[in-house]
Formats: sequence, structure tokens, C-alpha cells
Amino acid sequence: MSTRRRIETIGAVGGLLLLAALSLPASALAASPGPGPVGPESPAPSGVTASPAESGAPAQGFATPEEAVKAYLAGVAANDYGAVLATCAIDQMAAGYDFELAVSNYQVIGFAFMWAPATNPFYQQINQGIGEGQIAHALLFLSYSLLVTDPTISQALQNDSLSVPSDAAKAQEFMSEVDPSKLAGLSVVDVRFPKASLENNSKLLAGYATRAKIYSADEWTERVALVTLDGKDYVVGFALVRYGSDWFVAYPSSPLYGLPSTGIAVPTTQEQFDTTTSS
Repeated sequence: MSTRRRIETIGAVGGLLLLAALSLPASALAASPGPGPVGPESPAPSGVTASPAESGAPAQGFATPEEAVKAYLAGVAANDYGAVLATCAIDQMAAGYDFELAVSNYQVIGFAFMWAPATNPFYQQINQGIGEGQIAHALLFLSYSLLVTDPTISQALQNDSLSVPSDAAKAQEFMSEVDPSKLAGLSVVDVRFPKASLENNSKLLAGYATRAKIYSADEWTERVALVTLDGKDYVVGFALVRYGSDWFVAYPSSPLYGLPSTGIAVPTTQEQFDTTTSS
């Protein structure tokens, strides 16, 4: 097997394992207001305002899943990695990970995709590193998918490809294309549950409840955001988790909507978004 083929195979398997770790037991399948900014006007968390990346302070949650999603995307638009991390439940999930329940749910001990037993600070810190790494990787994929204009690279991102043939000249073009300052114009049009007909589905809610328990949380749900940048519409997915009265981002993907586990923004239209979320 060639080196390139081995790399692509490893990447495909890794993507499937991550999706297995985060996906939920459900099949994927009103007019929205105009675009709103995702910068300073987006909801801010109460309490601690310093970002975990800068201060080590715990993230503070939001009153609704929608507010958490908007704040996450505000951090993306502002190129503020710490602000994005502050919307995520990395510390809570890392410390609360129920390894035994996860094994019972998966029926395997998954070395490649399961977190460590949260039985001591050493493993909890490892879980924190894994969780932050997953968010960081998803942020990179999200940024690239919003900024790349080269059709070959864009298609590769949409297809979960791990690499594309390139050279030094193309690398320079790519670096110019993905300048993150261009994300400043990112706006949120709407945030919704991925599929209205399943929002109160008992089987889906049972799956969400199990997912929440694995991370010692009180509730789990999903949302999808319709966003716009430079006149183009995209859909971005989110899994969210509640601890007490506070909502956080668990991971930026929505299996219920059918979005890739990489966290990319998928091109869409207002009509497509309305049709899928209203069905």
C-alpha cells in the first residue's frame, strides 16, 4: 500500500472513530431574521470573563444552547481562540467522563476514541488535552472551509480528505486564502434544532440523556447555525451540554443534521436550511 493511501485510510478511520465517539443514536435526516453580528453584540457568559487558555479559569455557561452557539461563532469571527474555548465544556466533560458507562454504551473499550477514566487528576488533565485538541482541530477545519476558494481543496474538505497534492506555490496561495482576519464578516442568520419533527422524539431524547450521563452532565442536545460570509450561506453544527443551568458547546458538529464530524461549514441556502430544520 502506498504512503498516500495509508495516510488517507488512517484519516478515514480516525474520522469514523471520532464520529462514533460523538454521534447520537438517531437517524440524520419560520422564516429567520436577517443576519446578525457574531461579534461584540453576541451574548457573553456571566461570571468569569477571562478565557481558559489565558487564565486557566473555568468556562462559564449560557442560559440557552442558542446563546452558546452564537458566542462560539463570535470567537471565530474575532479570531479569539480563548473566547471559543470559554464557550466549551472541556473541563467539566474531562472531569466527569464516566468510563464504565461509556464502555457499556459502546460495548467496547475504544483506545483510539474513548477518553480516559476520570478517576484522578492525571487522567482528567489528559482528557482536557484531548478535548481541547478536538475543538482546536474542528476550529481549523471550520476556518478553512469558510475561507478556501480553490475548488479542489474545498471539495477535499467537504469529503473529509486528509490531504491534497500541492507544491510550494500552491502553499503560498493557500496561506493567503485562509487568512483568519477574513472571518471578521462572519454573521449568524439563525440557530435551530436540526430537525423539528424529532425534537421531542422519545428515542432521540433517551439517546441524548445517555450521552449526557457519560459526561456527568444534566442534558445534551444539538443545534445548527445558518451563517453567512461574503454573501455565501453555510450551515455549522453543534452538540451542546448542560451542567446545572448553564449550557456549553460539547463539540461543533450535528450528527442529526448529517454534518461531518470534522466541524466544517457546509455550503447551503436559506431554503435548504428551512426545509431540513422544519422537516
